[in-house]
Amino acid sequence: MPENAEQVEIARIPKSKTVSIVFSIVNHEGNYYIDMREYVTSANFTGFTKKGYRFDKKHLSNILEKLNEISGFINKPDWQEYLNKLRQNQLMRNNKEEVKTDDLTRYLHGVLDRDVSPEELLEWINLCYKNHRYSDGIKLFDLIAKDSIPDEIYTKIRKLADTCKVKMG
Repeated sequence: MPENAEQVEIARIPKSKTVSIVFSIVNHEGNYYIDMREYVTSANFTGFTKKGYRFDKKHLSNILEKLNEISGFINKPDWQEYLNKLRQNQLMRNNKEEVKTDDLTRYLHGVLDRDVSPEELLEWINLCYKNHRYSDGIKLFDLIAKDSIPDEIYTKIRKLADTCKVKMG
């Protein structure tokens, strides 16, 4: 923790005989943060560990909302079934993104065996941006003929490509 930061402990939850989770509010240069960190009391070491999480107070309500969602389903008798459904949905999303990435790569190399819609190009450039593949996003944009797609989509694609260029430096 920075030297000029003030930390006030709010609560402590025992995790084991030697470890507690300490909840604190930290004031650093007028900015307030919520800190949840493990505190160890043992013969070898006593103090806070690096295991923990600190976030700006503005995120607290969002985090609490998500924790309440988790609490809402994990306390139900069929919570593991629900968790398995969530896992399957996540795998399906990941698989769809892998297919999109494969298609994008084949398109960039000129070996994709189908036409690509303007909406799909926009989606691919979004994917490039999201996955920090900025140079691929720029290459995709460079392959687009402005008059081949609707102005509204072209404008969105151009903005994304410009953002990729800025990220590239």
